[in-house]
Amino acid sequence: MARIFISYKRIDFNIVNGIKEHIESELGEKCWIDLDGIESDAQFKDIIISAINECEIVLFMYSSAHSHITDYEKDWTVRELNFAASKNKRIVFINIDKSKLTDQFEFDFGTKQQIDGTSTSSINRLIKDLRNWLLKNGQHPEMPVLSTDKGVRVIKSSKLPIIIIAIAATVILATAVLLHITGRNGISTNYAESVSPKTTETQSLDSDRISTPDEDTVTVILETEPAIVSDELNGYGFVDLGLSVNWSTCNLGASAPQEAGTYFAWGETSGKTAYRWDNLKYHINTTTHKFYKYVDNAQFGNTDGKHVLDLADDAANAAWGKGWRLPTSAEQDELRNKCIWKWTTLNNVHGYEITSNSNGNSIFIPASGYCDETDIIGYGSDGYLWSSETSSGGRNACYLYFRDNEVAKSDIGRYLGLCIRPVCHGTARNTEP
Repeated sequence: MARIFISYKRIDFNIVNGIKEHIESELGEKCWIDLDGIESDAQFKDIIISAINECEIVLFMYSSAHSHITDYEKDWTVRELNFAASKNKRIVFINIDKSKLTDQFEFDFGTKQQIDGTSTSSINRLIKDLRNWLLKNGQHPEMPVLSTDKGVRVIKSSKLPIIIIAIAATVILATAVLLHITGRNGISTNYAESVSPKTTETQSLDSDRISTPDEDTVTVILETEPAIVSDELNGYGFVDLGLSVNWSTCNLGASAPQEAGTYFAWGETSGKTAYRWDNLKYHINTTTHKFYKYVDNAQFGNTDGKHVLDLADDAANAAWGKGWRLPTSAEQDELRNKCIWKWTTLNNVHGYEITSNSNGNSIFIPASGYCDETDIIGYGSDGYLWSSETSSGGRNACYLYFRDNEVAKSDIGRYLGLCIRPVCHGTARNTEP
C-alpha cells in the first residue's frame, strides 16, 4: 500500500492531481488517491480504512468546496480526516485555493500550519519534508556544510549529542578486561565486543530489514579506532571481513573511519555544491525525470538495459583506481546479514561498528546522513550508502540505510547526495577490477 494518502473533494481533482503528480515525480513515491469516485459509495469504506491504516502521512486538500458541506458527520473527507487523526497519522493540511476556513475547520484546525497549495515553492518545501519523514521516524538534525572543490563536506557541529557515563563506561571496560583475562563466559577477545553488554544474533539473509537487539546498552565514546586488520590497495586501506569482497576502512573522500567523506549523486564521480534533479548526470527531463543511461523502463527515458554502474561512472574506481568500486546491493546484503552490527560512537561521531562473524575483523561506518540540495540531513543519527545498482526501472538507485536498532535497504532518487563505502577484491597483490 501507498505510504501517502490524499484526501480531497472530487470537484478539485484537476488541481489535486497536479500536486499529486508533482509529489510522485519528485519523491518516486506513489500516493493513494480516490480516482474512481469511492467517496460517493459507502461500499468502499473498507478500502478507505485499509488505505489510511497502511499509510504514514495524510495530505488533506482543503478548498472552497469544503465550505459547502452540510453534514460533517457524513462527509467522506471529514470522516477520513477524523479517522486518520484517531490513528495518530501525520496530517498535512494543504489549502489548494487560499479559501478561508469554515468555522468548523477553524475550530479543529485553525491553529495548525497550512501549506499554500498554490505556491510551487511551498509544495517543494513540503516535498523535502515528506522525503525526510518517509526516510525515518523522528527529526533529522541538520549539520552545517562547507562547500569545497570536492563537494559538500561535513564540518564538526557543537550540537552533536554526546552521551557518556564515565563511571559506567569504566566499570564496563574493567569488567570486560577481567572477563578476558579469566576467560569466563567465552567472551570474545575482540575489543569492540568487550565494551558493550549488548548481545548479538545472526540475521536472516532473506530479511530486507534488520532490527538490532533491544537490550539496554551504555554507549561508550571510543577515542581510538576499532580494532581492525587492514591491508592497502593503491594506498587506500581495506579490511577482510570474510565476505565475497573487502570493505574499505573509510568512506570515499574521508581520511578517517568516522569522517563522512564526500557526498555523491548516483552515477557521478565528484561531489558538488548542490544536489538537484536539474544538475544530475544523464538526466534529460526535469518534469518527468527521464534519463539517457541506466534505464530499463521506457517510462524513464532511453532504455539501455543497464542497471549496474559502468566503471567509468563509478566514483570509487575514478578516485581510488583499479580494483575499487561501489558495492552491489547483494554485497551490501552480505554486510548486513553476515556481520554483527553494534551502534556506538567513534571520536564523537555516531555510527556502527561492524564485526565479521567469521574472523572477528571490523570496520566503523559513520551516520553521515544524506544531502538534498545544499542541506545535509540526518547527520549523527542516520547513515545512507549508495550501491552500484538502479531500481524502479532506472529512476531510483539502491542504497543501504541504518540508524540505531535498524539496518535496511531501500531505493531513492538518483540526484540525492549519499556517501560511498568502496569495496575491492583480493589483496594489494592480487586484485580484480
